Amino acid sequence: MNPLLKNFRAEFAERTLRLVWRQWNALGVSGTESAWKGAVIDPDALLVFSLHIARYDARLFQEILDWLRLNGALINIQRLNNMLRKYGFSGSRIIPAVAAFLAEADSSQQLKWKRLAESIDSQKDEPLFFLSNGNPAPLPSERDALFARYNFSAPPVSLRGYSRSFDPALPENRLLTYRSFFGVNSRSELVCLLGARHGVTAARAARLTGYSARSIQNVLTEMSASGWVESRKEKRDKTYSLRRSPHLTGLFAAEISESAWVLWPVVFQALESIWQKLFSGELDDLDGLALDSEIFLLWKTCVDILSLDEQKTLPLPAPRKTLHHAAEMFPSELLNAMRQLECE
Repeated sequence: MNPLLKNFRAEFAERTLRLVWRQWNALGVSGTESAWKGAVIDPDALLVFSLHIARYDARLFQEILDWLRLNGALINIQRLNNMLRKYGFSGSRIIPAVAAFLAEADSSQQLKWKRLAESIDSQKDEPLFFLSNGNPAPLPSERDALFARYNFSAPPVSLRGYSRSFDPALPENRLLTYRSFFGVNSRSELVCLLGARHGVTAARAARLTGYSARSIQNVLTEMSASGWVESRKEKRDKTYSLRRSPHLTGLFAAEISESAWVLWPVVFQALESIWQKLFSGELDDLDGLALDSEIFLLWKTCVDILSLDEQKTLPLPAPRKTLHHAAEMFPSELLNAMRQLECE
């Protein structure tokens, strides 16, 4: 393998796993990384993204299961399914097995996860975990029976029980705080969004929260009747905002500015597209212009995906018009953007 590509893959994987660990730590997972500080965490997007890359970090995978066993009731299944359909996360392959695990581990969550657990992929058996170099982890002598039903070879799951409930005092956990109070429904996302933005249309709110435009329009209309949400006509659309009030501001306004709510599914989709390419083996034997060409196309794909995120959460610049030296320039630009994402 090209040494440049090998180093890039290792550093990218380390940075991506660190980002995921930090967000899970803020939610209550036991880990050594510092808790995430920044935009509100989207637990549904984080879950569907994490379930694939955590197959390269068995400890992270098991800690996520541990957290879900305690806090899984706060995951929005409808929204999670919407993300899987819209963004095509690879985590869809493992979600049925995880859903079955949760349904069996906690009877109170059985109805919530049962339907997701019904889908069993017809693919052949495959290892659940991979090594850091992308090779499959050695097959265990004893397989976990539940994951085996879903065609995954994994050692028996043994959870440590160190996860805790999320800390509602952390601004980054604001969405989970609202779900605990308002319920696991679109109102929680909308209150979170309205607290972070000066005004949004129903169409924009739907895109940012992951629901249909019609359902968001109906909910915003209902919320406006409270007098707490105001609307004003702008051209052909109505813009909705939280009424200016010391009481409402204290309850719902985010402490961390307009960037408090970002489109995490788009950011994670871009990162997953890179992860998939680097660990697919497709680039391993390429060198010179052929590698530049593939990296250039990957770079353009990521920029196109990220263009949907108005906040530019992952500030990746567009590639130059020439594909020469793309394999050298893209890692530098991407890792720099990831450092900015984590405010380093």
